[in-house]
Amino acid sequence: MTINRKINLCFFNILLITSWSVIANTYKVVSYDPANPPHNISTIDQQGNTKISGIFADMFLQIGEITGDTFIMVKMPAARAMLEFDLGRVDIEPGINPVWRSNSKEIGLYSIAYERVEEVIVFRAGDQFDVKTPKDLFGHKVGIVRGFIYPRFESSFAKDEINRILNKSESLLIKQLLAERIDQIFISKSSIEYMKRHLPALNDIVVGDVVSSVEVMMRVHPTKLELIPRLNKALQQMINDKSIEKIIAKYQ
Repeated sequence: MTINRKINLCFFNILLITSWSVIANTYKVVSYDPANPPHNISTIDQQGNTKISGIFADMFLQIGEITGDTFIMVKMPAARAMLEFDLGRVDIEPGINPVWRSNSKEIGLYSIAYERVEEVIVFRAGDQFDVKTPKDLFGHKVGIVRGFIYPRFESSFAKDEINRILNKSESLLIKQLLAERIDQIFISKSSIEYMKRHLPALNDIVVGDVVSSVEVMMRVHPTKLELIPRLNKALQQMINDKSIEKIIAKYQ
């Protein structure tokens, strides 16, 4: 190899390293508090430190390995997360359908869809019935997580035909349901199945019909536009090699 070629190759390698360091960044990712397992799981270790795990933490760990970026999970209530996103103080809200944030001050940018999620209605045992149309819930108190939207039911909520009760997490909705303060709740199917497996007290609740089935994406603040191509490439790779399926299966 000639000296000139060695110099050119060295320059090319330095350019690659420099380009990568410029591209790679650190991003703040929302992790809801109270947690919504299995997507976000919050535990305290023996030293009193909070550890965030779950589907989203595992996904962003792998995305970071692919893109070279660093993703920091930041705990906050859902309502605060939406405000912080509007203000540009958090960069990514994972597992979001654009319809859910269509009325937000900052709409945001979205990655490719990586999963289809189902929301179901949940009852106390003995109180269950079929829910095929909004009319089936007229006069009932239905709990939902603040910030979540259910297009089939929004008109009935707005007209108070169904009494919508808002709370900041799925776990708190379940407590309200068991305490008979609300009649039913809308909740992620994967969340309720996970919680029923790990919490024997939830054997007294029944999973009913699907009330929503939508694709979810990563919601990215517009100031982080540069991340979108890398994020999409990583997600597509993880879809193709079944990595996302494997992460989800880990918590089933």
